[in-house]
Amino acid sequence: MRDDAGDSIVSSDLTEFVRKIRERTPARLMTGRAGSSYRTPTQMQLREAHAAARDAVRAEIEPAAALGSAFIDEWHLFETRTQASSKDEYLLRPDLGRRYDERSRAEIQNLCPAACDLQIAIGDGLSVPAVKIQVPALLPLLSEGAQARDWRLGRTS
Repeated sequence: MRDDAGDSIVSSDLTEFVRKIRERTPARLMTGRAGSSYRTPTQMQLREAHAAARDAVRAEIEPAAALGSAFIDEWHLFETRTQASSKDEYLLRPDLGRRYDERSRAEIQNLCPAACDLQIAIGDGLSVPAVKIQVPALLPLLSEGAQARDWRLGRTS
């Protein structure tokens, strides 16, 4: 095998190159084959990852279970809904998932200050596990960033 300069690439260089690439991506690169198929361990890992992704997409968020009651109380979070009445409808009509339903719009107008500089809405979208992992870390950072800029932060929904 030769690189772009035409120099020969030795096996140890290729191994190091592949290792560096694999560190930067969750993709399964150069995993090897058994004939025209993936090797059994790779195939099983793919099936496991696919099942986890399907579960993540189908999961419905339960705020107290995902974030904890203490976190919800600390940040004064409240629940809102979009015009998508179910996860199935959201998957078929993602545009409905980008608009609040009438009751939620009224609640936001009632509970959130109108003159704020930053209003945060937490949405589960396609991954409840992502909300569970990311929100507790990001919400305090967003709040600190807003305070450092003298921005008025609205009530998070």
